[in-house]
Amino acid sequence: MLGNDMRSRTAVSFLLLAILIGQAAGVLFTAPLADAASARGGTNDNFYIVSVELGNASVHTDTWYNPDGTPVPFIFAGTTLPLTITVQRAGTSATPQSALVMVEAVHPIGYVDWSVNWTATDLYGGQQDSNQYLWTPSAAHSELINDSLEGGWIIRASINYFADTKNDDDVIESRIPVAFDSDVMDGTELSADRLTFLPLGYQGGGDAEAVGAWQEDNGGVVGSKHWRHSDPGSQYASGRNADRLVRGYWPATAPQSGGCNQDVQEPGAPLVYSYYYCKRQLYTVEYVSLDFHLSTWGTMSIGDEVAIELWRTGGSSLVKNLTDYSPNQGNDQWSNITWRPSSVELGGQTWSYGLLFSSDSAFADEGLHIDDWIIFAVEKVDEYTLTTNCNNPEAGYTAVPAETISLHCMVTNNGYKSQTFEVNTNVSNESWMDPMNPMLRIDSANQNQHGNAVLLPAIPAGETTEMWINLSIPPGADVQSVTWNVWFEEGTPQNADVKGSISSSVVVSEQYGVMLSSFSPLLALDLLPSESGEIIMRLQNSGNLDAEYNLLPSFPSAGWATAFKNETGASFLPIVLSKGESFDFVVNITAAADAAPGLTSVSIRASCTSCVGTVHGNDVLIRNINVPELRLVNVVADTLSVTASANGVAQSINIDIFNLGNDDEQFSVELVQSDWILRGVLSTSETTVLDAWEGSTSITLNLPMPLMLPPRLYSARVNVASIDDPSVYDSAIISVEVLPTSAPWVSDEDPEESYIPGDREKSIQFEIRNDGNEDDSFELSLVTPDGMSAFIDSLNDNTTIAIAPGASTNVTVKFAFDSDISGQISMDVVSTSVNDPTQSGSGTAIFSVGSQNWLRLIEPSPVTISEPTEELELLFVLRNQYTGVQSVDISYTAGESSNYMTVRINQQDRTVVLETSAPGDERIIHVTVEVSEGTLINLDSEEVTVSFILWAKSNTVEDAQSSTMEITLQRMSPTGGSEVDDEGGSSSVVINILTIGFGSLVIIALLVTLIRVLKPEFEEEDMDGYESASASMYGEVQAAPDMTSDFSSIGGSPMPLGPDTSMLGASLVKDVPSFPSTETQVATDITPNIDGSVISEPPVVAPEPTPSAPAGPPPVPAEGLPPGWSMDQWEHYGEQWLSQQEL
Repeated sequence: MLGNDMRSRTAVSFLLLAILIGQAAGVLFTAPLADAASARGGTNDNFYIVSVELGNASVHTDTWYNPDGTPVPFIFAGTTLPLTITVQRAGTSATPQSALVMVEAVHPIGYVDWSVNWTATDLYGGQQDSNQYLWTPSAAHSELINDSLEGGWIIRASINYFADTKNDDDVIESRIPVAFDSDVMDGTELSADRLTFLPLGYQGGGDAEAVGAWQEDNGGVVGSKHWRHSDPGSQYASGRNADRLVRGYWPATAPQSGGCNQDVQEPGAPLVYSYYYCKRQLYTVEYVSLDFHLSTWGTMSIGDEVAIELWRTGGSSLVKNLTDYSPNQGNDQWSNITWRPSSVELGGQTWSYGLLFSSDSAFADEGLHIDDWIIFAVEKVDEYTLTTNCNNPEAGYTAVPAETISLHCMVTNNGYKSQTFEVNTNVSNESWMDPMNPMLRIDSANQNQHGNAVLLPAIPAGETTEMWINLSIPPGADVQSVTWNVWFEEGTPQNADVKGSISSSVVVSEQYGVMLSSFSPLLALDLLPSESGEIIMRLQNSGNLDAEYNLLPSFPSAGWATAFKNETGASFLPIVLSKGESFDFVVNITAAADAAPGLTSVSIRASCTSCVGTVHGNDVLIRNINVPELRLVNVVADTLSVTASANGVAQSINIDIFNLGNDDEQFSVELVQSDWILRGVLSTSETTVLDAWEGSTSITLNLPMPLMLPPRLYSARVNVASIDDPSVYDSAIISVEVLPTSAPWVSDEDPEESYIPGDREKSIQFEIRNDGNEDDSFELSLVTPDGMSAFIDSLNDNTTIAIAPGASTNVTVKFAFDSDISGQISMDVVSTSVNDPTQSGSGTAIFSVGSQNWLRLIEPSPVTISEPTEELELLFVLRNQYTGVQSVDISYTAGESSNYMTVRINQQDRTVVLETSAPGDERIIHVTVEVSEGTLINLDSEEVTVSFILWAKSNTVEDAQSSTMEITLQRMSPTGGSEVDDEGGSSSVVINILTIGFGSLVIIALLVTLIRVLKPEFEEEDMDGYESASASMYGEVQAAPDMTSDFSSIGGSPMPLGPDTSMLGASLVKDVPSFPSTETQVATDITPNIDGSVISEPPVVAPEPTPSAPAGPPPVPAEGLPPGWSMDQWEHYGEQWLSQQEL
């Protein structure tokens, strides 16, 4: 532990020494030697402290009663307290003796603030002596802990007599708490410069403007009066803003003349009291704690308060409402109240303080009575002490040469403020204190100083700092004993007071020793594989005995080598060194050829070959060798040139990558092409991690040889670089020669419609493209199955014009199907290069012909007609066999039936929608047949069986289902019997002549109709695109009527339609295909019924009709065009539609 004031103790020690010498001399002259020796010690030589009395009859201490009833005396700061010390000599000795008495006032943190001493008069056995001194405490020290008064100064009295062997009664200590402030509250003190309370009212919130509500009242806990804030027997005033009892004093001089000292003037006091008043300032930064105490009783209304208040300029305040403590309400039933504001609340600020009363405008009550004001405080002092806790052995240290001994200390600042102090150390052997080779070192919070005197940075109050004081025994030190001193003193030059010290003995013993050292850093060398480097080291005999040494290296892996050389490069091992002698040498180190990157530790061990027993010291030295990363990569391609056609057949080049470095490595792979159109691709952009020393991997360069790649020379460079260090790389360059290439291409087509077997000729377009890399022409051919006919339209020699690379042309293929074919029919268009006939391509179109079984059309049973009928209704059943909803168009092919009857499909049944489930999955198709009487009469035989085909064509899927309806016609006899009389014969002749004439008209009308029907055929190529688009857009719209089925109004022959054929150009007429002569057939049918006499007569020729202007399309009905019709359809088929609708 750090002691008390060292200088005081030194003076006292010298005084005691002088007294003891004088007493010893007196004994020598007054008593025989034997008697003197026997008289020392024991009861007769026992001087002791009888008592320490605090105060006297005129100055007494105050008393605080702890909760357990224990009285605790205390005084106030600034009070001068008499101290009476009584000492006594025990025993019954008749020889008087004197003793030194000391009285000290010790602050609780350990320093002596005040001391006096006197020499007690010669005392005989049983006699007493006393003395009185006056002591004034320099600082407050007291605090309330759970209402118990603690803390306080220590009054210590001690007596010292050299022969006293009973020392347990030589010292008495008394503790006396010292409070900061008090007031008995007997009203306002009228004397100048004396602390008191002054009532002031702050109703307006600014400076004091009135006396306020506080007034004196008789009685109390202490004194004769106390304070209250209401008139006796009345309630306190309502609506009071702030009535205060302000702690302060009347200044002896005006404030402007310094009368308020460090305190603050109350501006409103001269207005209220006609004199100045100084508000006492509480500098909370100077206090560790503050405990406010007072006594109170009474009652307060809710919303009103009486409080201990601290306030400062700017309106900030700390308030503790006394009603929070629920004081007693009974008359004179005083309650003790204490309040400690926290250091955070106080904030180290300067405050005015006192008591506050405020009330609202509501209810009021009697109020509180206040008395016995005390502030207990722990005041910060500038002095401090240190507590040291060190691990020094009581018996001292035993060490050997080159050993370092360390003293570890934890030093605590016991003061209330941050303090700076200095740590010092020395050793009695001055040769060890050589500043050029210091043996002492201090390691502490000051990182910038490590000598034998270190000034520590400021240590906060109550904090502890850590330090190590080190002593190194010099190498080769002789056997000896030295004293090692450590002391702590104040860090200011003007006050170098020693706060504590430690002294220890150090004994150096005999010992073999070795010290291996080096000035090279721990990371001594950077060596690549197989490289060499040197490290300078020192070998020292650190012991105090001569010895012989050898050196041994050690490495963690094989392949490393060392050589030990002296300054001339020669080997020197083994070597003999005397005590303390040192020798410098060089270690040559060669790295292993396969050294991995990173740190490799080399260990050099010094072995003492002549030593007996243990060897002390540092016999092993470790240094690290850094092996940098050796990065090297090699790229090898299996070929450096490629020759290929631009035909889409990829070319692959295998590339091997080798890691030739000394560490596992990952590499990035990049492809650089002379032209992007080469479109080369690497199999990876990064390799896996390759092992050191020729770890390898393979990657692939894929050259797709895209179609139309121009024929010339290209290059592709593959760069391989280290990911960690892109400056390390290698590459392979591949030359790519692209040859002239022919590559014909033909599109595949999907007609997306169904075709009716035996139907008229259709057309489809194919795209012919040049995928080669040069201009080329292509020879086209068709591959068709049996039952299908096709040819390429408008192409000379079936060869295209020259087509540029990537360009294309469209060709039209016309085709038709035989009536007996159905199913999925495919046709191939083959394109063969003219440049290179070995290269060809083909495209396929797959046609859905006839039924694909997505529809089922069930015809009724065959019927026989023997009587003419205007409408014979036939019911066909159409069924959906597809998984989804279908839109279906209904049409028919009349065939030879058109010569005998008229067939009509109900207008509502020409386009139908079939659902997927009953009953919507089936539809009845109504077809009516009309046979005339003339047809039945003119049959060639008794029975004629004819048929027509009903077609159901899906607009949803590719399917066309047909159903053949057979009808048997039976010849009918003419009306009037089979006999023909003369008159009847004449009538028959007339009828035959009319029939021949009418037949001629029919032939002419038929020619006109055929020309009009064939005219759209000539425009079919231009309308194909339109029809296809219409079919896709209006798949469920009703089609224009089939004109071929409605031309049999008379004898199965078509009715003439539209304008005269003279309006048609000759170019259309000449292209009309030839048909069997209907006139010949009619003549054949009619001739058997013509009488021979009639033939001989010249026939009556009907006059030729005069050509008339074209009639044009019929007017559009008022309700508009039929659903789904265009105006173009109306122009061609409108008249027929009107006749079908009988409009």
